[in-house]
Amino acid sequence: MEQHIFRGSAEVGSDAGAPLALSAALPAHYTIAQAAAYLQTSEKTLRRMIAAGDLAEVRIGRQIRIAEPDLVALLHKGRSR
Repeated sequence: MEQHIFRGSAEVGSDAGAPLALSAALPAHYTIAQAAAYLQTSEKTLRRMIAAGDLAEVRIGRQIRIAEPDLVALLHKGRSR
């Protein structure tokens, strides 16, 4: 899946009309609300997990993002046999 970076209403890229394609190897990042919906839990629970060090976060300024592989790892960590 090819992703594009947009700044405002104009696309950012090397050519004026061509968008900058990101590598498909980059993981998707989710907001706290998106990650909570994905895990079917509350935002407060996720914030507690981040504070406890159970879930890794990516900070962009004051915004928090959670990488998809970290969400999947969290699901597998809680899995019982």
